[in-house]
Amino acid sequence: DMSGPASAAQGLWVNGLKDYMRKVSEAGGIHGRKINVLAEDTRFDASLDRINFEKLSTQTPVLGISGMGNANAQVALMPAIKRGKVPVVGTYTMTKAGSEPANPMFYGGFCGYKEMAQVGVGFFSEMVKVKAAKVVTVHLDTAGGKEYADYVSGALVANGGSAKSVPIKVTAADATAQVLEIIAQKPDFVAIHGVPSTAILLMRTMKQYGLTIPTFAITYLGTPGVYAALGPEVGSNYYFVSCFTPGGIDEPGGVKELSATADKYGQSALKNDVNYVPRRSPRWARSQPARSWSRC
Repeated sequence: DMSGPASAAQGLWVNGLKDYMRKVSEAGGIHGRKINVLAEDTRFDASLDRINFEKLSTQTPVLGISGMGNANAQVALMPAIKRGKVPVVGTYTMTKAGSEPANPMFYGGFCGYKEMAQVGVGFFSEMVKVKAAKVVTVHLDTAGGKEYADYVSGALVANGGSAKSVPIKVTAADATAQVLEIIAQKPDFVAIHGVPSTAILLMRTMKQYGLTIPTFAITYLGTPGVYAALGPEVGSNYYFVSCFTPGGIDEPGGVKELSATADKYGQSALKNDVNYVPRRSPRWARSQPARSWSRC
């Protein structure tokens, strides 16, 4: 999505992919072959995903497809992906349809929702010192959102806890109903799945109702832009589970190298955004407290 409701995150991801491929090509490419990236805008519309998939897999065709950030589209297209000859490599989001069981035509780009849910539930259960925690998961009304809510529930039930699933539209302009449900459930903490605007809308509405419940979000929502929109007071209560080394870490190797590459291509402002792919060096999922971003 480069111009629709998820573009604040997925548009940056496109920039990151392009810059990384540019870096590879300038270094000689792969076996001497340069890489040409064709960017197709889906506007978070599953029907456009299908059109683009058919175009790139049969008409062009390309050597591989990346992105595919609409979970509903992934699920719908998975039979065609598995039957086809063009692999989907480095998706923006993950679904069970593509990863369970694993298949050689589909490779994710981030850690899965299961890992994000398990890390978030484990971290916050320890933080609030409640073994059998009660949680409300606010999630997009998509295949990926529902799967994430199920994973959160599974992680809680394993320890005797419980979870309430509360859907929200990707284009939502009001989160009052979701916050009223949170108030009614009285959870120990809240989990968020969505796009950056989802997190901003929900956290601001929670503030309006005086709620200061610890809240954690999926990897994609841990961006400087979200924290800037929330401000220090609200942001201090907002966490995210990161699949990658956080921005600003002075670490040798790939992280420093890709940071320099971002500077070279005029993308310094995006280096600390988890959705700008080149800035990240893969790591096991970890929970990153809000205060680390509040200084950005």
